[in-house]
Amino acid sequence: MALSEHDHDVTRRYLLGQLTDDEQQKLEERLLSEDDLFEEVELTKDELAQEYASGELTGKERQWLQENFLASPEGKQKHEFAKTLDQYVRNHPPKRLSLIERLRRLWNTQPQLISALATAAVLVIAVGIYWIPTSTPRSMAQLTVINSQGTRSTDPGSGQPIVKLKEDVLQLKLMLPQAVSIGSAYRVELSGDDNVTKTFDTRAQETQSITVEIPAAQLPRGQYVAIVSTIDANGNAHRTSGHYPFRVE
Repeated sequence: MALSEHDHDVTRRYLLGQLTDDEQQKLEERLLSEDDLFEEVELTKDELAQEYASGELTGKERQWLQENFLASPEGKQKHEFAKTLDQYVRNHPPKRLSLIERLRRLWNTQPQLISALATAAVLVIAVGIYWIPTSTPRSMAQLTVINSQGTRSTDPGSGQPIVKLKEDVLQLKLMLPQAVSIGSAYRVELSGDDNVTKTFDTRAQETQSITVEIPAAQLPRGQYVAIVSTIDANGNAHRTSGHYPFRVE
């Protein structure tokens, strides 16, 4: 089903925390089955990051983004890109930036049309001007772990996921036992064979999982167990049931 202007308005208010509980629940139910609506949410994230960097949002909208979407790894990445683009547009003469100006205006007025192509093109220009590579990009391994309600087992043959970590970073995706609201705050406590616990704070970027990125240097070979807690509005942690065992080789 084709999306309407109303759908764009709803996704925007969703990302700005302006929906009622009933409206938010209905939208999140649609996100589970409507790919076009999910794509609209992703495009609206780009749009809001650009408006934030350009100072086009109200004070209340800026504060909400700072405390929610922009606090996530994805939000920080989009914000840095938007700042680079905005700084480039402001600091260079219009004659040299006519193409960039047109792309920026098109992005603000028609984000669905420009999203994929403009993001790639503008990123090449911004990187070429502001950044000279001094090191190779980080490589990333990915591992998905489901919630286990049984007893913790350190037996390598117990069926837990295994990752042969040769990359710089492990992107650990933990599947939640039930759907949650995007932007919900979580704390992940990770303990290994050395009995050292590492803590990572994150926010749900999907309704069914949370993700943390862990440097490989912090993950020597061995058995690990992750414990997940929700963080309420007062900053208090509430541990969820179950745990997430995996092994690094």
